[in-house]
Amino acid sequence: MIEIKDMEAGYNTIPKVRIKNLVVEKGTSCLIRGESGSGKTTLLNAISGLIKPIKGQIQINQTDLSTIRDEKLDQWRGEKIGFVFQTLHLVKPLTVMENILLGAYAAGKPQSKEWAEHLLEETGLKDFGNKRAHGISQGQAQRVAIARALMNKPALILADEPTSSLDNKSTEQVVTLLTSLSKEYGSTLIVTSHDNRITASFDQLLELGVIA
Repeated sequence: MIEIKDMEAGYNTIPKVRIKNLVVEKGTSCLIRGESGSGKTTLLNAISGLIKPIKGQIQINQTDLSTIRDEKLDQWRGEKIGFVFQTLHLVKPLTVMENILLGAYAAGKPQSKEWAEHLLEETGLKDFGNKRAHGISQGQAQRVAIARALMNKPALILADEPTSSLDNKSTEQVVTLLTSLSKEYGSTLIVTSHDNRITASFDQLLELGVIA
C-alpha cells in the first residue's frame, strides 16, 4: 500500500507537485494524469525515493521513506520497485533476454533465466529473446521494459508515460500487460500519463494541476 500525506515535492525547495492525501491499496492500479509541467514525473521520483519531499510523508507498505538511510535507498529501490521509464533505456546491442536480465543485475539479485523466459512468454515476446534490442519495434521495446521492471517481482511498479509514443493497438497491449501482470503478481501499479485513451483501465485516477 502507498500512502501520501500533506506532501510537497520539487527541486531547490520550489514545489512542482502537492498531494494532500493519496492512498493506493496493495495490488491495485492508479493513473496519475496531468498536463506537461504538472509534476507527474516529480511525483514518481518522490515515491521512488529518488528525491526527498520538501514536506510531508510517503509510506510504502508501512515504511516511511524518510526513515531509510541514504546509503540503503538504492538497495531498497532495487528490491521493491520496478521502473518503466519514459525513455526506455534498453541497451540496443544486447538481446531482449539480456536486457530483461539487466533488471536483476542492476539490483544485485540473481539473474534467473527461467523467470526471464516466463516473463518473455507473459509479455508476448517468447520468440524474441535472442533478437537484438535495436531490431524490435517501439511497442515490443515497451514490453521488454515491462518485463525488465517485473524481473525482481517488485511490490510497486512505476511507469512514466508508457504509451506516449505508441499507436492505438500497442497502447492497448501495453496497458493491458501492465494492469493484468501487476494484479497477477500482487504488485501495486502507478502510471503517469496525459493519454486519455487509457483512463478506463485503472482502479483510480488522480488529476494533477500545474502549481502557479
